[in-house]
Amino acid sequence: MKEFLSKWQTVKGAAFIVGIGTATYAYAMFQGGFVSWFLFYTILPFLVYMIGLYFYPLSDIKAARIIEDKHYMVNDEMTVQIELKRKFPFPLYYILVKEVLPHSLSHNTQPKKMKLLWVTRTLRFSYTIDELPRGDHRLLHLQIRTGEILGLIEKEKRVFTQSRVLVYPHIQTIKIPELLKGFGEKRANSSLYANEKSSLTSSIRSYQAGDRFSWIDWKASARTNELLTREFDKEENLSYMLYLDRTPSEVHDDFEESITYAASFVQATLRQLMEVGLTSVGESRKVFSVARGEHHFQKIYSHLAAVQSDSRIPYSQVIVEEVEQVARNAKLVHVFVIQKASVANVPQLQELLKRRVRFLVVISSLDPSQEMFVQSLRKSGVLVYWKKEKKVFL
Repeated sequence: MKEFLSKWQTVKGAAFIVGIGTATYAYAMFQGGFVSWFLFYTILPFLVYMIGLYFYPLSDIKAARIIEDKHYMVNDEMTVQIELKRKFPFPLYYILVKEVLPHSLSHNTQPKKMKLLWVTRTLRFSYTIDELPRGDHRLLHLQIRTGEILGLIEKEKRVFTQSRVLVYPHIQTIKIPELLKGFGEKRANSSLYANEKSSLTSSIRSYQAGDRFSWIDWKASARTNELLTREFDKEENLSYMLYLDRTPSEVHDDFEESITYAASFVQATLRQLMEVGLTSVGESRKVFSVARGEHHFQKIYSHLAAVQSDSRIPYSQVIVEEVEQVARNAKLVHVFVIQKASVANVPQLQELLKRRVRFLVVISSLDPSQEMFVQSLRKSGVLVYWKKEKKVFL
């Protein structure tokens, strides 16, 4: 409707211009004399320009959006360059370019720039967007408007030019050994969780290029007069499966806090050569199997950058259904990343305790009134952490 009204306004303006031209010409023809013809030739250049502007196709203007860095962190500033090119240098008094921002960036005002174009074929300018929120943002359209000084003729066009920007969550330092103390395992503070892997000698073989100096078995080498190295059976680390709470929350920051924790936990475990996975259930279900490595981290990190709190299933139901689908593994720890403490999750957590399932709970946001609730969970044997606890989160 808005586009139709704009076109109708332009048509009315063109009709008004033609009417003025016709009237002044008729006046000069019938009246004659210097004054009437002077009036006609005075307004004639303006009439010709306005008619030319009316027929000038905005499709001649090609627009491109240039974003050098497509990956940002939360609250970063993004600089966007706009480039306009055209083949025919028709003189344009001004050109107004407006960025049509997606809903995910609606907290920003719509960026727009007005430039004097005249007969320039190429025009470049830039704008910035402050405090980028986490998410997968897709910029799709630029709106171009031009016209003449009297405002009788205005032309507008929307240009499709797609750009994708991925904004990642922040990562904080997490002390993994402190998290595992609640399991009462001696391994929690051992070298297993300090970037060194415990190992037991299983056999001896001949030395090969690339073997560490500390692996050489000097006693066996002295007996055989040949360099021999030890082979090891490595102990398996604990592995982790995170379950993200994607239920919609009245406070959006609660969900963002849980995203920050999940990303921080994944990075912390992978840096210590442990295996980690992620289960994310919302409008779509995404499961990253337990694995390790930088490529695995990037896949999970990209998912956490784009995911939204759009689950229609209560998180308590997610706990029951998703844990059932994970194969029994004595070394697997389930990590429930919950936005807020909720009584609805208690029966499911207590049931997991009875089944001797290893798990821990991390709550992103905790009101003072809920601290007693958390303490009662801990007394029943549930390992619960609040994200603000300094002994775990730096």
